[in-house]
Amino acid sequence: MALAPVPSDASPLRCVAWAEQDLAGEWTVVWSFPGPSSREAECLIAARSPDVDGPCFSRIGDDWCYSAPVAYAAPRERGRAAGAVHLIASEFHPERWLSLAAHVAGLAEADPSPMPMQRAYLEAVTSGEVAGADGPAWRSDATADGAALMEASRLGAVCRILGRDLPVVWAALLLRRRVVFYAGSAADVCQACRAMPLLVAHRGRREWERLRPLVCGAAGTARLAAPLPGAGAPAAEVKAAREAAAAASSSAAEGAVSAAQMAAAGGLAELAELATTSWSIAGTTAAALEGMPSLWDVWVDLSARRVAVSAACEGLLRADTPAHATAMAAAVEAATAAGGAGAEAAGPAIGRALAKVSKQLVAKLSDVGEPTEAALEAAGVSGPMVQLMLGIARAEPGVRVPPA
Repeated sequence: MALAPVPSDASPLRCVAWAEQDLAGEWTVVWSFPGPSSREAECLIAARSPDVDGPCFSRIGDDWCYSAPVAYAAPRERGRAAGAVHLIASEFHPERWLSLAAHVAGLAEADPSPMPMQRAYLEAVTSGEVAGADGPAWRSDATADGAALMEASRLGAVCRILGRDLPVVWAALLLRRRVVFYAGSAADVCQACRAMPLLVAHRGRREWERLRPLVCGAAGTARLAAPLPGAGAPAAEVKAAREAAAAASSSAAEGAVSAAQMAAAGGLAELAELATTSWSIAGTTAAALEGMPSLWDVWVDLSARRVAVSAACEGLLRADTPAHATAMAAAVEAATAAGGAGAEAAGPAIGRALAKVSKQLVAKLSDVGEPTEAALEAAGVSGPMVQLMLGIARAEPGVRVPPA
């Protein structure tokens, strides 16, 4: 029975797609419902089933792709090594849509034919819940409290990894620079990126729009050996990367797309985006990106517990300013006060403490009026702190900055 496509404006949920990995390790997008538009195809390319070891989410353009892997019990008998469910949605809500992806992955594990997954998709977009054997198996409003879910993030664990470099990452986020998190696990990378907006929580949800939680996964690492467009790269290089992505998007709309195609084109599109933006919170499982500092200002290796800063930002982000010292002291005090409650409680406490420090800096800028070097120095700001405050003024929404 043919199922009619649902209008794209009926729900944030745009598309469900099923990918499988053959015994040679090659991934293929087998089908999607409804058929992807070119924009949705770009999302499938970006979520090209790299070595995903758990639920993860990624973004390209205005859409989000939420993915859940499926392990096959008898791969040789099936002729397939594994599968993965991808959901495309216009809404940023990892807890809501990853829980649905996990449910659909469970359906696929029992029956990888399209019908059960299509039915779950239709139920989700039309009623906001998916039926189970004993009542709803998934409900959209079960994850409605976004604030509470942010409180449950892994910020505490990430802060423990950052250690004395926490003020460096906080300053980079405050200045809206490019921060890239690396780990061998896609799930770890996504969780770290998910937690980062809490470090600048005084801005509310504004920072979520710049999350790029999974950029050019391990499947595309070989492609990174070639020169890629970096900051200030010729427009032709960036244009070529985007055209490659567009061509692959067209192929995706016409039929199955291999992981090799997706890694080559989707990875280049993502990297072109990093190269041309001045502000992002990104994650990757591709270690090769560390050797491309033109694509990042701060590189955080979660596995090695190491933070690197690009030469262009070293002096500002690692400066010994009163703001850095205050932020570190506030974070330590908050973590100590959380005591035996563990990292889960320490994370939100650290986020609130740093938000307070950030608000104090913004208030200082408001007191100055239109911030200039002369005005800041007249207000008692000196040394590297002047440049830090000017950087915050340029990044902070609502702060008036005089023309350069």
